[in-house]
Amino acid sequence: DFEPGTDASYSDTAYVLLGFVIGRVAGKFYGDLLGARVFAPLHMLRTRIVSDADIIPGRASGYERTASGALRNQDYVSPALNRTADGSLYSTVRDLARWDAALYANDILPQRELRRMWSVDALRDGRQPLLHYGYGWEINSLRGHEVVEYDGNWQGFQAALARYPDRGLTVIVLTNLALCRAQRLAHAVAGIFDPALARYPDAAPDAAPQRTARFRALLAAARSGALDPLAFSPAVRGRFGEAWRRSLARDLASVGEIRGVRFVAQGAGAGERVYRVELDQMVDYFTVREDDAGLIANIDLRHEY
Repeated sequence: DFEPGTDASYSDTAYVLLGFVIGRVAGKFYGDLLGARVFAPLHMLRTRIVSDADIIPGRASGYERTASGALRNQDYVSPALNRTADGSLYSTVRDLARWDAALYANDILPQRELRRMWSVDALRDGRQPLLHYGYGWEINSLRGHEVVEYDGNWQGFQAALARYPDRGLTVIVLTNLALCRAQRLAHAVAGIFDPALARYPDAAPDAAPQRTARFRALLAAARSGALDPLAFSPAVRGRFGEAWRRSLARDLASVGEIRGVRFVAQGAGAGERVYRVELDQMVDYFTVREDDAGLIANIDLRHEY
């Protein structure tokens, strides 16, 4: 879709390809490599590659809802698709807790390599990509605290793992219902255990509704690909240039219509406001800072599925 180094986007297919690359380099199936290099050393005894044929004690069934809201069994997926590097593992909360503990130590990789995984690389021109993505991890923040997390759904299941390194807290959510907002559950649980990590409210008293209305109009223009570069402060127009605006338009269009924009909190920085943006398929939180002229000086985006 774009020249390498000029933009960034998530790709399920790229994970499938990565699994084949690992297999080619290692000379063995990537699932066997994970078993030998990760699961066995960490005593993750109930974590393994998906199998439709094997008898697996305690295996849960995945469910999904129809358009009318009725529950049904997961859709059929080819067994070959369940053996790729794109979300094809069985695990348990206890096993994933062992994995999380290893990430605080040097059991799998040295901390310097892990920190590289949890960093967002700049694009070739120095811009930060719209997608806050490290090496297989989303790098987000909540109320000024770093959140290293990941979530996903597949064949009637949804899972989320959210790590708050500076708070020494990790929340793991495993569910057997598709599209049940596991990531949102993880954030809510974190806020119960640690008030410093409390989720933003769904709405808050808005002392500047005109700024909210202005931001909603800006989002609508961004989604249609008509965002005016003059909406940004001159000092940051290069950082939020054509490639960034094109990426934002693509991301917004891919998750449906904008259903609501609400002010939820003041940001951590001077002049920052946090908006909750409800879309058909997810909730986004935008932290926006305007300059004295009412132009956008910074935008930061965090997804919440």
